[in-house]
Amino acid sequence: MKAAGIIRIIVGLVIAVLLTAILVVLLTGNNIFSRFGWNNDWIDRFTDRTTYSSGGVNEDSNDVMVSDKASVDATNIKKIKIDWVAGSVNLRVGTGNEIVFSESSYRNLTDKQKMRYSISDSGVLEIHFRADLDNIFNWFRLDANMPEKTLTVDVPASLMAQLEKLEIETVSSNIDLSGVYGTKTDLSTVSGAIHCADISTQEVELSTTSGAIVCENTTADKIEIDNVSGSILAEGEFQQVKADTVSGEIKLAFANQPENISAHSVSGNIQIALPEGANFSAKLDTVSGTLSCAFAGTLGSDLVVVGDGEAVYRFSTVSGNLEIEKN
Repeated sequence: MKAAGIIRIIVGLVIAVLLTAILVVLLTGNNIFSRFGWNNDWIDRFTDRTTYSSGGVNEDSNDVMVSDKASVDATNIKKIKIDWVAGSVNLRVGTGNEIVFSESSYRNLTDKQKMRYSISDSGVLEIHFRADLDNIFNWFRLDANMPEKTLTVDVPASLMAQLEKLEIETVSSNIDLSGVYGTKTDLSTVSGAIHCADISTQEVELSTTSGAIVCENTTADKIEIDNVSGSILAEGEFQQVKADTVSGEIKLAFANQPENISAHSVSGNIQIALPEGANFSAKLDTVSGTLSCAFAGTLGSDLVVVGDGEAVYRFSTVSGNLEIEKN
């Protein structure tokens, strides 16, 4: 009985050690069996989660790993989609017929931390942030596995006429866009700031939670801006305008007379600048805010009518004020 008991204990310990070793492999991606000369393919399937061919292409997803800088022919690109996490994203107008992009960081990147990109048959170029979070023991060491990285993308001017959509989504990365746009331009971030300038498109959507949004020298049929605690500044020519924030200030300056403006804030002020000769009616729904207007017209406590009141503008606040000024 004693011998049988000892054998059971030994077998149990061996099984426990093996299970622990397998668990470590699954959680960390490190092949600890190689120390004992065990390098079978079945072990590598667990330790090497991403298999790349000689060209750096993922055999399963067709994502391409970028070691330094990448360039793709812009001829058949219809949409650019960028997903980024930490750092910044910068887009600018380039030359030639290729889209050129690269990333930089304050430290050397491992292969698992280098960005990936793919191009679909329908002409969608996707660029993805990559972080090395395979090791569960390092999930809470963000600096170890998720370095801040700056993505720079040069888009040839020739692509602007055919790019149907430009979409950028980030977590804590700032977005800086200059002269690059699609028929629809959609920029969103959680806590980063957004700056876009010199774009001409049909539709623009900008959104963030706590960063500032600045849109300058922009022409669009429709612009929609959403923020929570950050400020909003938009300048340009627009027909349909919608701007919402909770505690941030809204400033909108127009080179034309928009057909419709809708702006809402809780505690932030709203400031509108229109060109001389504008004709509009503006109504403010508020609890304690005030309305002021630099244009001559019929002014009440919550409504102003200038000229024939052709354009219709609606505003709402809780405690924020509305100021309508001349450019």
